[in-house]
Amino acid sequence: MKRQVPTVGLIIEDSTSDYLPIIFMFGGQGSQHYQMGVKLYEHNYIFKDSLNKASEILKELDPAYPWLIDEIYNNSVHLPFKNLQYTHPAIIAVEYALYQALIAEGIKPDYLLGSSLGEFTAAVAAESCSLRQALFLSLKQAKLIEDHCLNGGLTAVLGPVELYKKLDLSQKVALAGINFDNHFTIAALDQELSLAESYLREKEVNYQRLPVEYGFHSSRIDRAEFEFKESTRNLRFNNPGIPILSGYDGTQIREISQDYFWNAVRNLLNFQKIIQKLEQSRNAIYVDLTPNGTLANFVKYNLGPNSKSKYYSILSAFNTEIKNLKKLKEELPVVQDY
Repeated sequence: MKRQVPTVGLIIEDSTSDYLPIIFMFGGQGSQHYQMGVKLYEHNYIFKDSLNKASEILKELDPAYPWLIDEIYNNSVHLPFKNLQYTHPAIIAVEYALYQALIAEGIKPDYLLGSSLGEFTAAVAAESCSLRQALFLSLKQAKLIEDHCLNGGLTAVLGPVELYKKLDLSQKVALAGINFDNHFTIAALDQELSLAESYLREKEVNYQRLPVEYGFHSSRIDRAEFEFKESTRNLRFNNPGIPILSGYDGTQIREISQDYFWNAVRNLLNFQKIIQKLEQSRNAIYVDLTPNGTLANFVKYNLGPNSKSKYYSILSAFNTEIKNLKKLKEELPVVQDY
């Protein structure tokens, strides 16, 4: 089936059309796990070739760097995948490989939505920067954070964001992300986070520590800011070839600034605000390219009862990616001549 693509720039704003724009979503830290995308790596040539390409680039950037494929697929899915110098590039590499696999199937986005580190992948997909640049910056950022920042983490809290102030968490931790009505994320150093989690247990509030060892989206990573921004000064980025929606407020990014790749992991994330803003304009088809399908779940809980939007995830910790990709191909019209 041929899908007619409207003029770029009018898709979200035009709420009178029955056309549902496709939005590819890329996520960041906390979504990674060992064995992510393993079935696609075994059975999808485009995915495998793209992931191998990313691994080769990392070896070129740092000959001492391990072969990324081995790191991802030679460890059990039940083990925590937390080493930042591996997880930072791995998330981008896997999302990039999945993006290429979808493009090869004729499934192409009208918009790109990056959340946190996913902004790096969105920039590559939009051809604002090269895969090499994104991997270089992710590796640089990981090394600087490890060198300069104290260990900490991120914890997802299952409750309304009002709890953040009601439980007086603001004295202990930073609000890192607002995902939907009953789900927000806090960031802190190790001791701060442990104290906050103890407080949550006392109040019988459910929470989950994410596999992340630093307090992203908070001042806990600020010690790495200056040197990382300096590493971007001599790089040049193109304007997005596919519109990128900001991971902060959902507005369209017209150009990639020098601070873009730092702000992506430092600023407060408000995924709820982004989806609600998009839904006020028009419905859409959301395709989640994160390693664990978290963003599709967030979309699900942000849609109103009358929304006609659809959401899909592909990768998961349960090796269902082949089935999920087949479903996506069956239900989405394929783009031709795009």
